[in-house]
Amino acid sequence: CQVEEAVKTISIAVGSTLDTVHYFERESSAAKDYQKLVDEFMLYLIQLQEMIEIPEEIQIAIDRMDEELQLMDRSLKKSKIQKFRNHLRKYEQLHVFGFNSSKFDLPALIGGIVQFAKRHEMEVNTLKKGAKYITLQVGNIMFKDILNYTSPCSLAKYLLQWEGSKMKGIFPHGYFLNIDAIRQCVEFPPKTAFFSNGKEPDDKQYTYAKKLFEDHMVDGTWSNFFDYLKWYLKRNTKGIF
Repeated sequence: CQVEEAVKTISIAVGSTLDTVHYFERESSAAKDYQKLVDEFMLYLIQLQEMIEIPEEIQIAIDRMDEELQLMDRSLKKSKIQKFRNHLRKYEQLHVFGFNSSKFDLPALIGGIVQFAKRHEMEVNTLKKGAKYITLQVGNIMFKDILNYTSPCSLAKYLLQWEGSKMKGIFPHGYFLNIDAIRQCVEFPPKTAFFSNGKEPDDKQYTYAKKLFEDHMVDGTWSNFFDYLKWYLKRNTKGIF
């Protein structure tokens, strides 16, 4: 999962082992369009979760334990069975991984996700460390951060380490004041616009991205910088999987 948040959440790309990379785009800076974007994202994740096939023997075990628990009074044995059943139910979960999402993606999405969960009567559980969301569970959807399962590194190094995209895409975070400005942009921003974390992209990264944008604009397959944003998110997301 990759979320772009220049000013507010404006687009989301989701890659999975169950489907191709899926992209969601926010229509405007209005609050209702933020919620619409998150709703579409969550409905898609629910669809993916429903595609999960649980091994038959595990499903049979869960059903039998559910029946047995209904007939039992509170006891140590019942507590142990509940614990084991809850463990087996993890096979029903869809695990959604983001890169450094505990610090960026989830804080940007949490408001919309909570509103979605309330309307759909889905239970929300969070595990936080300071301002970071280590895990966020919404029903059978579990959001996790890849960096909690690997050594600290940048996304570019992570993609190279796992033979993902050879070069991480670049985006001018903070350059655009609103969503409309992205759609109105038909010329590739200057290199200084891509200044991030105290440094600019190297010449190879910038030249590659600029040529890609200009070539697509010339052949008519892209109409503005929002098309580049879509490519940027899908490329980085696909590399994770």
